[in-house]
Amino acid sequence: MWDVPDDVEGGKMMEKKKEFLEQVKLALIEDPRSNVADITYQSDEGREIITVYFIGGGKRRINATCNSNGANFMEVGRAVYEGGARGEIYE
Repeated sequence: MWDVPDDVEGGKMMEKKKEFLEQVKLALIEDPRSNVADITYQSDEGREIITVYFIGGGKRRINATCNSNGANFMEVGRAVYEGGARGEIYE
């Protein structure tokens, strides 16, 4: 296997997470019961945050630091359909 610096490997992982969440967003937007308007993923200084924006102006922020795509999928599902994610960030 190639010897890839951590920052490059981490950058690829973040890009894969962003692409995965884009697909989750598209699926949720198709479900009118979700009321999802947009989902964003941000990584800054080692902290990963998913923000789910709802039709009507509400939003939920989720601490997704070190989460797998599967864990992020579950957290977004909880935020949308169950009223709150386990890693929800309260402002």
